[in-house]
Amino acid sequence: LMSAAGDNPYALRISQIQNRLARNYNGSVNVPTLYSNIDVLSNNRIIIIKDLQEWEKGVGLLYIVSSMFPRNKHLHLFNVHANSQQLLNKIILVMQQLDIILTFEQ
Repeated sequence: LMSAAGDNPYALRISQIQNRLARNYNGSVNVPTLYSNIDVLSNNRIIIIKDLQEWEKGVGLLYIVSSMFPRNKHLHLFNVHANSQQLLNKIILVMQQLDIILTFEQ
């Protein structure tokens, strides 16, 4: 059986994270909007999942879709490793200033 992600390991990884976060926050995955899909949408939060190196895209997407879904903004980053600490510190600071919930994993 082919997964929805096919043979794309990046898409498969996002799909696995989507399903896990959707269970944790009792949300729906891949919710379509006028602009882009929301990775996970729950009653009180919008979750966008991005590779660490694409964190800015995640922030932009959160602001765009939150105009339609006024909920807590949550950015979940993956591929975060020990050598990412300097970038991660910058991101943490910006997320606090923008009032965005930040979670991350390897």
